[in-house]
Amino acid sequence: MDDRSITIRIDPAQLLLPGLAFISAIFLVIASFGPWASMIGVTSVSGMDDNGVLTLPLAIVAGIGAIAYIVRPETRIWLAGIMLAAFGLAGFVAAIDWVTIADEGYAPLRAATVGWGVQLAAVSAALGALFSFAALMDWALAPDSGRERAEARARA
Repeated sequence: MDDRSITIRIDPAQLLLPGLAFISAIFLVIASFGPWASMIGVTSVSGMDDNGVLTLPLAIVAGIGAIAYIVRPETRIWLAGIMLAAFGLAGFVAAIDWVTIADEGYAPLRAATVGWGVQLAAVSAALGALFSFAALMDWALAPDSGRERAEARARA
């Protein structure tokens, strides 16, 4: 019987940025289900009733990208870019909703206040985008990065 095993060696420092991005994606998933607007505690609008249906799949894409970033080191630049785009779009959606609710109220609830769900979505998306951008720059500037290997192959 052939006993082959696959060993994945991961530097703990390589876990920091994608790990923080993954945690941001988890908070974005939670925020997508939280209240995005409320009216004096009487009634609230869930993220799933509003644009949380947009931020949820973006959070899932970003979370999967963060996990894949750790497991598939050869595709890190693409994965960091995908995470950055997903977090950026989710942050844009949450920020637009936050401003809209704060300025005008929510359509059925004209005296609405901003709920913690939209606030958490905006903050976690912004932090996720920051960590994704840092991971992208870490890949591009690392001495053993794929960029340098690609440039070496081009020169040869």
